[in-house]
Amino acid sequence: KCAIVSDDGEIVRSGNFPTDPNHNTAEFANALVDGAGDFLHEGNEQIKMIGAGMAGFTDGNRGIVYESPNIPNIKYLELARILTDGFGVPSYAENDATAAAWGEYLFGGHSDVRNMMIVTLGTGIGGGLVLDGRLFRGEKGMAGEFGQTISDPEGPVCGGGGKGCLEHWIGRAGFEEDYRHRAGLTETVEPKIIHDRAVNGEQAAIDAWNEYGKRLGIQLASAANLLDLGSIVLTGGLVGAWSMFEGAMMEAFRTYLITPHKDTVRITCSELDGKAGILGAAFLDKAQ
Repeated sequence: KCAIVSDDGEIVRSGNFPTDPNHNTAEFANALVDGAGDFLHEGNEQIKMIGAGMAGFTDGNRGIVYESPNIPNIKYLELARILTDGFGVPSYAENDATAAAWGEYLFGGHSDVRNMMIVTLGTGIGGGLVLDGRLFRGEKGMAGEFGQTISDPEGPVCGGGGKGCLEHWIGRAGFEEDYRHRAGLTETVEPKIIHDRAVNGEQAAIDAWNEYGKRLGIQLASAANLLDLGSIVLTGGLVGAWSMFEGAMMEAFRTYLITPHKDTVRITCSELDGKAGILGAAFLDKAQ
């Protein structure tokens, strides 16, 4: 996805171009510059900077993507430098969820809080943090990996190298696997169908969503207790099933929150219609 964004946060125009999941680091870099260049040439805007958000272990301090689950052959992609070299303007790169957290904080109507977390619920589980009104990157630029928090220490090794991570259970693949087990099925069933079956009263689907919400709520409470958050914002494809897991999530969330947080930390869904990442990337120069 790509967009031209004005200084006041207006998306002037947007577009997209494909990338190949089998590309190596150099091939992906070339495809990125070519695709973004074609998009820019469709208009006559004078760009001042480029910001990029990309899924994976990304050091936002240095603009480097160490690896990405979506394009496994990428290693040590110097994304910010590649964009600067390709287009001759200052460029910045972040983890996509971290960029979305910044966009949500700036444009999502959260002026009453200074400490918030965004959590993306989809194929993977991501997260980003704004603490004391500033984008928080951590020691290696990779803070906010919410999906890598430990949900079950006896769980399996996950793709990120940890063990028992939350993403294993509430990432899309893990959620679908849990439902298959409960329903006694062997074929994959996508979340939209599991949602519809829950609406129609199927107990296996209802139980799968409840377990999803419970695991999510427990980990959100842990994060709120640790960081003293004012707001948690959920985004991503699975937020469309909010009504299916909200009850179990909120019950677990309130159960495991410390008392001072019980009635102060709010959980909401993003109202930016999937634009938080684009907006956050466009304003990464303000997050340095």
